[in-house]
Amino acid sequence: MWLLDVLTGQEYDCRLITAERNRAGKSLGGGCFQYFRDNHLQEDDKMLFDLGVPPTVLFVEVVCRNNLA
Repeated sequence: MWLLDVLTGQEYDCRLITAERNRAGKSLGGGCFQYFRDNHLQEDDKMLFDLGVPPTVLFVEVVCRNNLA
């Protein structure tokens, strides 16, 4: 799955991980962590997601806590 930053156009190759106990539980690994580092995400930052069609791209936009009013 690709993570695409809608503001910069940067793409990150992520792994979609399925939980062992609950097959409906999913998480992202791989390039997702690089995205967090590249964008210096903080604990209170918000991320907006939109799943593409077909569902191979996850569009993401970060709303930094400093910009929340």
